[in-house]
This record gives sequence, C-alpha cells and structure tokens, in this order.
Amino acid sequence: MKYLQRTAERSLLEMTKRHPVVVLTGARQTGKTTLLDHLFEDEKWRRISLDDLDSLELAMEAPEDLLAGAEKVIIDEVQKAPKLLSVVKRAVDRNRKAARFVLSGSANMTLMSEVSETLAGRAVYLNLFPMSFGELSGTKEKGFLGQLFDEEFATEFLTWVSTAKKIPARAGGSTWKNRMDRLLLSGHRLSPARLREAIWRGGFPAILGADADTITEWFEGYEKTYLERDVMQFSQISEIIPFRRTIRTAASQSGGLLNLASFGRDVGVAAPTVRNYLDLLQVSMLGGQLPPYYASRRKRLIKTPKFYLQDSGLTSHLCGIHTVGQMSSSPMLPALLETWVLQQLVTASELLKPAAQVFYWRTTDGKEVDFLVEQANRLIGIEVKSTDKPRPTKLQGLKALRGEQPDAFAMGLVVHTGDDFFPLGERLVAVPASALSTL
Repeated sequence: MKYLQRTAERSLLEMTKRHPVVVLTGARQTGKTTLLDHLFEDEKWRRISLDDLDSLELAMEAPEDLLAGAEKVIIDEVQKAPKLLSVVKRAVDRNRKAARFVLSGSANMTLMSEVSETLAGRAVYLNLFPMSFGELSGTKEKGFLGQLFDEEFATEFLTWVSTAKKIPARAGGSTWKNRMDRLLLSGHRLSPARLREAIWRGGFPAILGADADTITEWFEGYEKTYLERDVMQFSQISEIIPFRRTIRTAASQSGGLLNLASFGRDVGVAAPTVRNYLDLLQVSMLGGQLPPYYASRRKRLIKTPKFYLQDSGLTSHLCGIHTVGQMSSSPMLPALLETWVLQQLVTASELLKPAAQVFYWRTTDGKEVDFLVEQANRLIGIEVKSTDKPRPTKLQGLKALRGEQPDAFAMGLVVHTGDDFFPLGERLVAVPASALSTL
C-alpha cells in the first residue's frame, strides 16, 4: 500500500530535535508503526519492537541489556514492558540531549500512568488519531484552520468569500487568494454520496480502499480484539458484555449530552461503572469528552460535557451501519456527520502552534454551537448542517456566540454538504465539507 503523508510528521520530527523523549500514542491501528518506519530509517536509530517475542522477553527480564550501547532508540509497543521506562529514565538522566528516545504504544491506563510517573519532566507527547480526510485524499494544502485565527487572513478570507463567484482561476494575485482559488477549484470536492462514504469508512489506514464486506469484517475483528486483548489485559474490567453495551450505546448517542444516570439505565449498570467504562475509552483514545465552553458573560450555560467516539467509521459500525446505502437512510446520519467533522477538527487543532482546544457552546434557552475552537483567546464557531443550502435564519447559536464574545469571535463557519463558499452574515461563512481537507 502506498504511504500517505501524515500531518503529524512535522511535529514529531521537530519534537525529537528539542526533547530527549517523545511518546507517540494512539488507538490501535492508527498507523503509529508505519509512521515511525517512514520517518526514522536512519541507521543511527536502533529500532526495537516489543511485538517481537525475543525482544519482549529481554525487555521484561533484562531491560538494561536491550538498550545497552544505543544512543538513539525507537521502542514500539512500549506498553508491553513498563520496566523499560525506568531504564529510559536513567539513560536520559545521564545524557539529556535531544533525540534520544521515541516511544510508541497503544494508549491505555497502564502506559499513561507509568510514563507520567517515571518520565515526568523528561518526555513530551504526541497523539496520532485516525487519518483525517485530507490525509486520506492526499491533500497538500494545509493550515486553513490555523490561518483563520490570524485577523488579517480572516479579513481577506471574508472578502474573498463575498466575491468568490466573480474571481476567475488565474496565477496572479496575493498568496492568500491563490490558495483560496485552489481550494475553491479543489479536486477533492465531496458529492453527497462521497461524503457519506467518507463518513462510513472513517480514518483507519488498514481499510483504505477496502470493499464493504472487508470493512465490516475488519471492524468486527477490531472490536473483538480490542475488547479481549486491551481491555481485559490493562484494566479491572471483568465483564465484557456490559462494556460492549456501553461502547455501542456511546456510539448510538454520539454527540449527546453525557447524562451518566440515564446512560447507566440504558446500559443496565450503575452510573459510576459507566464513568469508568467511558474513562477507559477516552484514555484508549477511542472516545473522548467534548467539554462545554464557559468563558462567557452569560451565566446560564449548559456545563455538561458531550461524548463522541473518535472515528466516524467505527461509530457507524457500532451503530449497525454496514454499507453506505444503510447510512443514506439512517437517522444517525446528522450525528455521524458531526462525528466526522469533529475528527477533522481534533486532528488539526492539536497540531497548531500553540495547540487549539475544541469545545461546544450551549445556553439553557437552547442556543447552541456544535463546535468552538479556541486558540490564544480567539474563537472560531462551527455549525454542522446536513444540507447543501444552510440558511442564515437557522444560525441563532453562532449569532448569539458572536454577540457574547464580540472581540474574541474570529469567525463562524457553517459546514454543509454542498460545493460552495458563501456569506451568511457578519463574519459568518458557509463552507463545503471538502474544505476540511485543508485544515
């Protein structure tokens, strides 16, 4: 399979140049090993995979011997031998120069607690998520989201949107306009059918280009392997059936407010048990809480987090949607579109410098913004609409947020299923889903 460039490559390389230990984490099958193989082919790096039984045995019995004489080491699947972390700590304390160790592993509670305790002050962290739409489509244009936080660029972008239909494709003009022209004429436009397929497939590299039966079989195997190997090995969970029900319920309620008592009744377990199960999904990077945004003059705000699974394809599978055709008629389609958009935003936001944070915003009187991205006290609100013609009259949430945060509010984006950019009001812009390929 052809290697597809990951947006995390640059950050990973820069971090290794500045720090002695970089920890690359992510859910299983997000491409961590492939990324490391691609970036670190230099013979100066000693590569150790703890999937190799001989290396694993040595790591558990004599970890010092495994690292003896090595100056630069990559340890893959490090969660299998936590004893190695103490050896890494001692090696770093003897020589704290950069580019000493790159540790990778499937995120779980054991690895995170061991790393945070043993390598405190010595390690930095990078998460690798399922592939974004831009990565899957091989898009070279990057950084659109980050540039929207720049006031000058945002002003130029709003000007461009208001006159886009009058601008012919041409080589002249400023850098920003050339870039916007290329975006408008991008070959990665998503028809409704292609968008549904992108949502249904999700971002796991292993099923890139696979047919429907293969994808269904892969997700069934992924769910079974994760439950039986990771959960049983690295947690205190002894009953798989309630945990399986929790995962499936989390998928079916994707994007809903997290009411643990109600969730527990649906699953048939106590609320504290639900919390433990969802915490495990979050630490394993298969799911995550979307926190509410508080910094507002309005006091009556909803302060309950929402819960999403990290990959729209996995969410679709857990909801029983095994073909694109089933998705077309599913009442879950709007929620799955939100999950897919959040997947793009989380990937892009973490790689910004400084990193941005993603929230949602909702008042007790029902005004809501699906996603709110904050960087350096600047806000971009994002609404997701399952239509190709979003209407300005349906944007009460973005308008309310703009009114509450007039200085911080950089822009409101309305992601829709059509092809066009067009203005929807003051600092409000309709953006096609295909634009997310350039985040």
